[in-house]
Amino acid sequence: MRLQAEVLLYLPAEGVLRSESLWDRVKKAFGAKVDLSSPRARVMLEATAVVEQSRQAMKRLGVDNAVSLVIDDTVIFSDTVGRPNDLGDLMLAMSEHAPVYGQGFRAIRFATEHEEGGLRYIMEVHCLAEHDTDAPAARVYLGGRVRELEARPGESGDAYQARVSPQIAREGFLDGQRRQFEAFSARLADALRATFPEGRVEEVAAEAKVVRPAAPGAEPKQPEPGHPAYDPYAHYYPSPFEPMLSGLMLGMFMSHMFAPSFIHVVHPSGAHIAPADQLDGHGGELAPEAADPGDGASADGGDEGGDFGGDRDAGGGFDGDGDFGGGDSGDGDFGGGDSGGGDF
Repeated sequence: MRLQAEVLLYLPAEGVLRSESLWDRVKKAFGAKVDLSSPRARVMLEATAVVEQSRQAMKRLGVDNAVSLVIDDTVIFSDTVGRPNDLGDLMLAMSEHAPVYGQGFRAIRFATEHEEGGLRYIMEVHCLAEHDTDAPAARVYLGGRVRELEARPGESGDAYQARVSPQIAREGFLDGQRRQFEAFSARLADALRATFPEGRVEEVAAEAKVVRPAAPGAEPKQPEPGHPAYDPYAHYYPSPFEPMLSGLMLGMFMSHMFAPSFIHVVHPSGAHIAPADQLDGHGGELAPEAADPGDGASADGGDEGGDFGGDRDAGGGFDGDGDFGGGDSGDGDFGGGDSGGGDF
C-alpha cells in the first residue's frame, strides 16, 4: 500500500520575455510597440535559498536524514550508505557550490527521509526555476510505507505472505496508519508555510493507494516527477514484494473480506480505477489485458515531465476474480505458491 501526498509551493517570480521574432522587428521598424511578455515565469530565489528554506522546514518536523541533492545535472550530495543525521553534511556540500548556483539554476531535486510512529517517509522537493506563470514553482512529494508491511532482509516470499496477511486484515490498522500519514502531511505543509513566508503553500489531499500489479513479464517502468504514477518512496526504495502485497490486498477486496473506502485502486500508469469497496463491476479494468483507464496515459507531466522525463504507460494484471498469477495468496491467488519464492 502506497501512502502519497503532495504540497504545492508558489514562490515569487518574474516574467520571462520571449525572443523577438522577425515580425516583431518589422513592427518596431514602423514605430509599433511590441509586447514580448510570455506565459512563463522565473523564480526569484537563488538555489541556496530554496535548499536552505526547505531544510528549515524539514528541521521543524524533526527530519535530519538526507538522501540526495541534485541541482541541474550536478549531484551535490548522495547518501549511498544510509548514514543517519547527515542533513548537515548535505548543507556543507551545498555551501561549497554556492558561488556557482548563486548565479541561477534550472532544477533542484532535494530528498530527505524520516521514520516516525511505524511509518517511513521520503520527502522530495522539486523546484523549477522557469515554469508556467500559473503553475507552482516547487512541488514537495511525500511518500510513505507502513514499516510492518515492508519486506525484511532475508525474508522469503512465503514468510512475507504469512506475516503480512494477518496484519492487513486487522480491523482499523491500515486506517490508523493512513490517518497518521495525513497528519504528517499537514505538518509538512505548515512547516513549509513557516519557512517560505514569501510564498503560497497548497496541500494536495493525502491518499492511500494499491497499485494493480503489472502483468507477468511486463517491463518495469519508473515514472519521473510530474507523472501521475510517480511515488518518491518507490523511486528510492523499490520493493520486489510490493506486487505481492498488492495482490494480497486485491484478493481481499474482491472477496469483500476487507474493502475500506479510504484505499483507492489505481492502474500502474497512475489512472484511478475505483475505491476498494467499489470494485464490483471493475473486474475488466483489473484484468491483465485491460487498457489504461486513461487518466495517466493522457497526462503530460507539466513542467516537471519535460525536465525530468517520464514514461506514460505500463502494463498490469489482475484477473478480477481474485486470482493473480496462479499460486495461493489469501483468498485470491498470487504468484506460484511461494509468491515469487525468492529471498529478500
